[in-house]
Amino acid sequence: MQMNDSRAQIYWLVGFVLLAVILYLISPVLTPFLVATFIAYISNPVVSRLESEGVARWVSMLIGTVVMILIIGVVSLLFLPTLKDQVSNYLDRVPGYIEQLRQWAEPFIAKIQSLVADVSDLDEQGSDPVATLAKEALPAGADAGGKTVDLVRASSAILINTLTNLFLIPVISFYLIRDWNSIVGNLRRVLPDSRRQYLLKLAADVDEVLKSFLSGQVLVMISLGAMYFVGLLIIGLQFSLLIGVISGILSFVPFLGTATGLLMASTVMIAQADSILELWKVFAVFSVGQFIEGNFLTPKLVGDKINLHPVVVIFAVLAGGQLFGFMGILLALPVAAVAWVIIKNLAEDTPEVDS
Repeated sequence: MQMNDSRAQIYWLVGFVLLAVILYLISPVLTPFLVATFIAYISNPVVSRLESEGVARWVSMLIGTVVMILIIGVVSLLFLPTLKDQVSNYLDRVPGYIEQLRQWAEPFIAKIQSLVADVSDLDEQGSDPVATLAKEALPAGADAGGKTVDLVRASSAILINTLTNLFLIPVISFYLIRDWNSIVGNLRRVLPDSRRQYLLKLAADVDEVLKSFLSGQVLVMISLGAMYFVGLLIIGLQFSLLIGVISGILSFVPFLGTATGLLMASTVMIAQADSILELWKVFAVFSVGQFIEGNFLTPKLVGDKINLHPVVVIFAVLAGGQLFGFMGILLALPVAAVAWVIIKNLAEDTPEVDS
């Protein structure tokens, strides 16, 4: 019996490795399918609920789309005028901010250039290889044009890929939402009878954790955005609404929302107060926000069901970005949470070996 269990575990391991290799090989084309599946997953409960009330599924999909557009429209009417003005004013002032920061940082840059010049003098005397490495790392004048052409080509490829994904995602989402119940039913029928109950329980656990994560994360994003907005407004910072909204939205990706908001707020504060000493107010606002998020919001709203270590979170985000780009970063945490649930269930299901 133990031999059969060990063989089954080996089969599962080999299958998992093969699946990982296949996913890695086809990763460039997976992004629109992953995003479309995610959209279909979060949309299906509403559509199915309407369908259970006797509404045709295509009508349910249409109603769901209209309701979402109305919600977005109401929110836009409430906040968009102010937010639009702040975005416009912020973009107008960005060149001035950059110039002011350049003037503020100019003495420090001069000191660094002086140190580099000293190192170059040492290198000419054969005393230090660091400057030689730095010179080799910089492109020569003849190579600059070639590097610029390569950059333009890469940017064009990224643009084409993004436009293709933007076209494919709604199309794939439509077909997945339309046929979601039949797809799930077919998957259930192909499950082996000996493992069907276990796999259905595993799917239910994954569904519960994923829903808990998504609903909780949305509340965390809204709460963080509101806190940053109010905090920055209290310290008298310009563009507090814009910075709060951006920080809240980007907080779906760990550390990105805080880093982006802190950078924007610090830039505005230096330009507004013309002093680096006033930055303590910005750091205080974001420190309080991070404290409240880490100790109250995330534990209470997201819960302990995910329970991912910070190192795992960082690795998941970096790996998702490497494999699937920006969409991979967005989907990294939900996928990591699902993988963790599967791993825990497999570990609990593994029989202990008698010593």
